[in-house]
Amino acid sequence: MDVTEPAVASRELTDHERRILRHVAAGGTNPAIAQHLYLSVDTVKSTLHSACQKLGARNRAHAVALAAQWGFITLDHVVPVLRL
Repeated sequence: MDVTEPAVASRELTDHERRILRHVAAGGTNPAIAQHLYLSVDTVKSTLHSACQKLGARNRAHAVALAAQWGFITLDHVVPVLRL
């Protein structure tokens, strides 16, 4: 797979997907992200799954790397690490 650009079918991430990926980039766990954003853990999981599919990512870390590489998120203003 060519990693120089996102999957052709889905070039855009929603604001919600970007927000959650920024929290993942900061080291947030699914429960911590859910609590911080007032969401259910299942919502966080499904949003991450959707973002991974759109990006063609193998896992959450790969999704963050691809989203940053393609300019969907920046890593210079990630949220603080969230821990429960």
